[in-house]
Amino acid sequence: MPSVTAVFGAGTENGTWAAGLGHIGIWNKGKIRYVGAGGYASLNLDWYGRGDSLEGQSISYNNEVLFLYQKLTFKLGDTDFFLGPQYRFLATDASFDRDPIISGVPEPELESQTGGLGAVLAFDSLDQPFSPTRGVRAEVVYSHQAEGFGGDFDYGRLNYFGIGYVPLGDKFVLGMRLDGSLITSGEAPFYDLPGLIMRGIPRGRYVDDASLMAEAELRYDVTSRWSLMGFGGVGRVAEPFGDLGSADN
Repeated sequence: MPSVTAVFGAGTENGTWAAGLGHIGIWNKGKIRYVGAGGYASLNLDWYGRGDSLEGQSISYNNEVLFLYQKLTFKLGDTDFFLGPQYRFLATDASFDRDPIISGVPEPELESQTGGLGAVLAFDSLDQPFSPTRGVRAEVVYSHQAEGFGGDFDYGRLNYFGIGYVPLGDKFVLGMRLDGSLITSGEAPFYDLPGLIMRGIPRGRYVDDASLMAEAELRYDVTSRWSLMGFGGVGRVAEPFGDLGSADN
């Protein structure tokens, strides 16, 4: 993994835009890894309620977001494991096209902020960071959001994911992914609820106190720079975590 610094900007046809600065720092021959980003975004989104509580209907809203993310991990001996702290901060100002009470969003969450400090345990055995052909990358993060960390809410959050790649001959690579989040205590604001982050599904379409998804892809490397890819996935959200087993796909 090289060290990379990026100034980024983005815009979409619905008026959403974002800009910021990010950096990936790799030191001591990869034994110390840093990821940091900060910026501002104006997001035009649709809210479908917790657990699709609006039954497929949506309410459009705009959320002005100031964000900051910091993560520093250290390699554990000669293993592929990494451990370190993480900090995340979001300051938001949301406005709904209709009365947000109808959507179930409490008024104090509209203009609010959340800040959380957490611990990261990661594993990385990928053969390369950008187009891997073999290996595993996994991460478990527990963070606690509280007023003492710059937020307005008090809740715990657990995030976990794992991706793995298996070569199938000279040209094909099978990729697999497992991803999920869980609010372990307290009440998270509507904009920080766990949700399904899947290709083909809008961000925030399915959110609740717990989420779990699996995805697979088959990649055919036409050349060293060009590939063809097919993918599919399935996911569930529920409240609480124990209801994931009976939740809808």
